[in-house]
Amino acid sequence: MTSIRLNIQLALVARLAALGWNVQLRAQENAGDAPVKAIVFAPGEDKNITTADQYQATLNVFVEITVRVQDASPVTDASNAYRYLDRMVVLAETTIHSPDSWGLNPDFTDVSITGHDVSDPNERAEVQALLRLTFRYRHHYQNPEA
Repeated sequence: MTSIRLNIQLALVARLAALGWNVQLRAQENAGDAPVKAIVFAPGEDKNITTADQYQATLNVFVEITVRVQDASPVTDASNAYRYLDRMVVLAETTIHSPDSWGLNPDFTDVSITGHDVSDPNERAEVQALLRLTFRYRHHYQNPEA
């Protein structure tokens, strides 16, 4: 079995991949060139004991969204890579809060988007947004899988 933390990240990868993006869970190397690439990772988690046998966990998850400058649409984005990137951030936010079930068991209690940061263009003519999310869930104190 895997942890609830990993299940949440994998569900997020699948949900964002439905947009047609190249979406990956962070690894030692994340290869691939695509118009939109997203890397999902959890930099940390906070926990508090809430009952005699339950933790309330707050899982921080980041999504690093990368777009190529040359892929900005002359019509939709006025050839502006930052407008293109913003449009992709909006798609991610909409998809994360889509009203359908995430299908996780056990389920998380809520997800919130806490903001994002935008980078300057890199040497490969790409711009990135680091989207910050918070998932809250509970698990038995002796079993982080359930």
